[in-house]
Amino acid sequence: LQAGKHVLCEKPMALTLADCDRMIAAAEEAERTLMIAQCVRFWPQYEAIQQRVDDGRIGPVRFASLRRLASPPDYSSGGWLMDASQSGGALLDLHVHDVDFAQHLLGLPAKLTARGCRGPSGGIDHVVATYGYPDGRYAVLEGGWVYHSPWPFEMAITVVGETGTLDWSMQRGPEVCFYQGTNEVEKIAVSDETGWTRELDYFIECLREERAPERCLPSSSRASIALALLERKSIENGTRVRVPAELHAAM
Repeated sequence: LQAGKHVLCEKPMALTLADCDRMIAAAEEAERTLMIAQCVRFWPQYEAIQQRVDDGRIGPVRFASLRRLASPPDYSSGGWLMDASQSGGALLDLHVHDVDFAQHLLGLPAKLTARGCRGPSGGIDHVVATYGYPDGRYAVLEGGWVYHSPWPFEMAITVVGETGTLDWSMQRGPEVCFYQGTNEVEKIAVSDETGWTRELDYFIECLREERAPERCLPSSSRASIALALLERKSIENGTRVRVPAELHAAM
């Protein structure tokens, strides 16, 4: 940013809120574009679910379940992913995907409770969190890389509304299933592109057209880090945690 370059930064945005704030300030001072690569927001299945929720196809949302499970990542250069001081552990490297999509889909919760355990990275490598909203909605998020090899990588999401349920698991196949209380299941076909290519295309398109990105704003990515850190606080203290009013105000 200080060199005058636009920046697409891999998630997590940072391991601390102070570093998130430094990044935002640097982008503002340099008048350059900063976007965090939260690829799940661009993943075709998640986009399809988001669109149908926004369109009211399942009625008011009651709850959502998001899951992201893996065996320990032994593929990173020098093993840095397995060092929580560098990667943040599964909490901030893996689970943050679903933290980000949950707050994108449902907004910031009012409170949360989390339980988890440390794993091979030395950090929180498995977490189950419950987000509570003032209107009674809730979300349950599970993420971690403590599953023994050759556990297959899994990402999955279920959103239940008053009139329908949307569900996808990569272990089942590429189609999103739409359940509407009948004997028929609507299978929604989506693009075979990945969120990685779609987020890159979007970022480059914004730069070429000289317009600010409207997706994955730094303030929203910072909020995802804040929620993950609140989950860690809940795990360490064994208590329910309220989401600070200033975090809501910053959105």
